[in-house]
Amino acid sequence: MEITDQILASLPWRKKATPSGWTSFNAVCCQHNGQRADDRGRGGVMLTPEGGITYHCFNCHFSMGWQPGRRLSYKMRRWMQWVGMSDETITRLALFAISQLSDDAYQVPDKAELPVYEARDACPGRSIHSWLCDGHITEENYESLEAAVNYLDSRGLGDKLDLIHWTDDAGLRNRILVPFTWQGKPMGYSGRLFAGESKRVKYLSNYPSNMVWGYDRQTLDRKFVIVVEGLLDAVSIDAIGVCSNEINAAQAQVIESLDRDIIVVPDRDAAGRAMVHAAVKYGWSVAFPDWHDGVKDVADACARYGRLFTMCSILDSVETNNIKIQIKLKKF
Repeated sequence: MEITDQILASLPWRKKATPSGWTSFNAVCCQHNGQRADDRGRGGVMLTPEGGITYHCFNCHFSMGWQPGRRLSYKMRRWMQWVGMSDETITRLALFAISQLSDDAYQVPDKAELPVYEARDACPGRSIHSWLCDGHITEENYESLEAAVNYLDSRGLGDKLDLIHWTDDAGLRNRILVPFTWQGKPMGYSGRLFAGESKRVKYLSNYPSNMVWGYDRQTLDRKFVIVVEGLLDAVSIDAIGVCSNEINAAQAQVIESLDRDIIVVPDRDAAGRAMVHAAVKYGWSVAFPDWHDGVKDVADACARYGRLFTMCSILDSVETNNIKIQIKLKKF
């Protein structure tokens, strides 16, 4: 198999075969995952009966693999760089793997790798755009709806009115509602308070645990996926929102199933440090855009600079090296 042959030919020359079928060598991943470089032969590959290959490090516990009939994953391509394969070779092998896929396999990620979420009701109300096009709105409702539009405009989301919901239900009237979906099916919502008593809960949410927002909006033509903490940050640039400053294993699995470069954009506060640590843990890139003081997150940046400049500043500040990420984090 061309892919496995190329990988085996690129392994470090100091290696040895074990009776259990592993080919062991100094792990090439540890220094990229916040650990000291391995000098005790704790990395190893093994060929699978199907003609694929798997790798595991017994030091930093990084693992990845490939099987015929599947794409080269993001983790696999990064490991191939670490082992010394050229970008040209990796690209050629990635295209070869894609050429071997069926149409269905190319269009849809392996569902066996994805979680199953408990179904929820659809998001209440309807899009704010549809409300504004409706001539039958009471004066009381219009005042609340106008306040919602003004709030979204102040957050740089004035052009997202077709995506964000509002309802005239008395209990939710002072919240903008962001629908959650999963593979095209409704999965509840999260409602952000924009008016009313300050003591009320800022977010009122009803969606399955461990979900991310924006999975369905990651189209196949995208070369990378941006991961942010806040829901409105995600909505503003069609990113993945984890709705927390932590990224758990289930969310990481969903994000990695998109099979493209992953860029984490942390909030510019103490909580954002946890997002950076998660990115280092999973081997993802981190962006440190140089925004002015007072610009705390992506939504703030979109409101101040516009979406195009915000995206350019993110992509221009991407860091992939873990040591440099840790250095920049100290200055963050």
